[in-house]
Amino acid sequence: MLCDVLSSKKIVDETENGIASITFILEQYIKKTIGKVFKDHLTCQGVDVWKDTKRVAQWMYRNGEKRIDENSLLSVIKTGENFLPSMIQMGFMDCYESDNKKQYYFVIDSLTDFLIARSLFEDIRGKKYEEQISIIKSKVESLYNLEEALIIAIFDNMSPDYEKIKDLLIGTELIEDLDFNTLVKIHYKRENIATFLRMFKPIDHSTLLWVLFPKWDKE
Repeated sequence: MLCDVLSSKKIVDETENGIASITFILEQYIKKTIGKVFKDHLTCQGVDVWKDTKRVAQWMYRNGEKRIDENSLLSVIKTGENFLPSMIQMGFMDCYESDNKKQYYFVIDSLTDFLIARSLFEDIRGKKYEEQISIIKSKVESLYNLEEALIIAIFDNMSPDYEKIKDLLIGTELIEDLDFNTLVKIHYKRENIATFLRMFKPIDHSTLLWVLFPKWDKE
């Protein structure tokens, strides 16, 4: 199933940006797996489980948590008893007990970050610059290790306006977390690369070479 998703025209042709391509892979994998593996055991479709996945991520975003208690989860999903067994069996979710309550979380933390970052941009779209800054900074403070996903989301949603991107990164202080390892995960259009290079110039060229050519023998 994963090979089928990764061979999708959107992925091969790189028509989707960073966040969109990652969430697209997750979305398609869930839909295809539900359709083929769980079709005789569930009373819903793969698209319904995917919508519930986004609802759970939105709850995490609103509440500043990367976990969700069982009661809250059951209150936000629409697929009922179908959701947890399928997500746990696919390896996307797991749980632990805290204060006699089951807490559920997405197993792959980076996927959690990308889903939350997607929710953030749905939230700040259309808001004033100062309000966007305030929201982003508050989420960075409440949700650990969210910086890289937010940086990629900022580039995805605001490219090719690299001047505004740089202003937002400076205003949110995310500029301090911008490094080459993150930049290589961002999708660029060929015609915008020159503009990008004018706004973001490398300070340490040797670091750039190490990121682009990690197996390069510098000795």
